[in-house]
Amino acid sequence: MVVVLLLFYKFFQVEPKTTISNFNKVDNYICYVVEDTILVVKDLNNEKVLEKKLSNSFTYKPLIFNDKIFFSESNDIISCWDLKTKMVLWKQKTPNSVKAIIKLNEKTILINIKNYGFIVLNSERGEILYQILRNQKDCHSPDLSPYPVVVDNNTFYISNWNCNSISSFNILDGKLLWSKKLEDGIYTALLHEDYIFLGFNNSYENGGTYLVEKKTGTVVLKKQLLFEERLTPVIKNNKVFFYTYDKKLNEFDFTTRKDKVISQFTSSDDISGGQIYLIDNSVYFQDSNFDLFKFDLLNYKKELIGKSNFGGIEEVYKKNNHVVLIFPDNSSLTVEL
Repeated sequence: MVVVLLLFYKFFQVEPKTTISNFNKVDNYICYVVEDTILVVKDLNNEKVLEKKLSNSFTYKPLIFNDKIFFSESNDIISCWDLKTKMVLWKQKTPNSVKAIIKLNEKTILINIKNYGFIVLNSERGEILYQILRNQKDCHSPDLSPYPVVVDNNTFYISNWNCNSISSFNILDGKLLWSKKLEDGIYTALLHEDYIFLGFNNSYENGGTYLVEKKTGTVVLKKQLLFEERLTPVIKNNKVFFYTYDKKLNEFDFTTRKDKVISQFTSSDDISGGQIYLIDNSVYFQDSNFDLFKFDLLNYKKELIGKSNFGGIEEVYKKNNHVVLIFPDNSSLTVEL
């Protein structure tokens, strides 16, 4: 067994300027993919780095929790590795390429499979608990995987699934609880207390937001606006912050159920197509000039913190009293909070 494990893993230091993707920091680990072919896991406690050769290109963030990592090492094999012992705990064959792996609870994970649907596994043994299949006969919409999924205590919700804007499922058995077909468009969902905040974009011709009750799917509020679904909203202080493709950063207050524009952008500093990253009471982002900003969600002030020569931000995370921004060329920027 030791010989086999040594063939799978070796210690190495990733060279700067390597192209990376799907960066993820969880607890004391960071993981990312190098040149679409090597999975890298770094233990921040001892600074040791492990690598694993892959036979397929990664298009999602590997899942890490409870000192285990879940990932697809080939187009049809899901693996679970113990990061402390470096042992393979289980492998499971999948019907097609994996597009996302999502934690449902401490013992259950959801696997989004291209042109197939979802399988739900026991995370400790890799056993298939149930499947949720894509309805290709009654619903002829294209496969939009990875489908946005948000998770509650006993329920998970899938956007853009089987011709519905949002659907609710029981985690225990996968039973469909309710589905809603709303206005045409691509939907993004966020959970907040008893509600789901939905933003949708209809081919950049129109868009809007909905607020629905999470137990029933009942619509309690709708607003027509130009929602940018490529930029994932964030929730902080009982408010959701989202971007619209008329170059505005918006705030929706769950208490008052009102929204307002908190910052106006222009063509030269547009952030559409990028992401905003929440750390404490601020969001971090890069504009179309590759300038990097910190935006305070309490006073709505924008601060220039640097510039990257590489378009896009892979990840932003907090380390001690600093914020670390990681870029696709494996460079980084560290700024004080």
